[in-house]
Amino acid sequence: MKRPSDKLWIGLVADVGRLDDGGFNQYTYEGALRAAEERGIKVEALQSRSAVEYEDNIRRLAEQGCLLIVTVGSVRGAAAERLAARYPDTHFIIVDHEPLPDSRHVTGLVFAEDQAGFLAGALAGMVTESGVVGFVGGVEVPPVLRFQRGFEHGVALTNRQARIVVRYTDSFDDLKAGERAAKALLEEGADVIFAAAGAAGAAAIRAAAQAGAWVIGVDQDQWVTTFEEGRVPGANRG
Repeated sequence: MKRPSDKLWIGLVADVGRLDDGGFNQYTYEGALRAAEERGIKVEALQSRSAVEYEDNIRRLAEQGCLLIVTVGSVRGAAAERLAARYPDTHFIIVDHEPLPDSRHVTGLVFAEDQAGFLAGALAGMVTESGVVGFVGGVEVPPVLRFQRGFEHGVALTNRQARIVVRYTDSFDDLKAGERAAKALLEEGADVIFAAAGAAGAAAIRAAAQAGAWVIGVDQDQWVTTFEEGRVPGANRG
């Protein structure tokens, strides 16, 4: 591996929550570490405990002279893009956010969430025995809504008689809200639950699996992350 250069380095600002959240934060951090190792540069990753700290972290890296800043999260994507305008010499990569056309030094990484959601829905429609399937969303932002729409279309393809129940946690990092959402879906009879809600979604599928429902994760292989490769109770339902 080449010796890291002090002139070129990657700054990473995680969305509110932990770097090892089993979702976008963790995936982005692992990708940044891999890129840094391959290119012989260093990476500085900052966790964010609040929206205010998220923006402070961006300013901190930019004012330290970082020329490439990666930020995570659709909820705060617009804030990151707004701050990017103040630092034209720094290139920004915003995960899960589509920037405005005139943001020339901002790259957005967006994904076909509806396609992943469709496959999850098609599977849920085939597996359900109760005829009720559930979706747990985090915040009603475009990526999560695309997951939901794709899921609904997938269920309709394989099981037109199935009923779909939906709960939103209004957060990506409120674990208790995720558990409450799972409980509500289970009480409505859902025996297959798909969650797209970050750490809150991980808490939801963990609780649902431990209650006996089949669960479908998102972003990473949650059998590896949320269920720790089978070491967490309920892993056989994921």
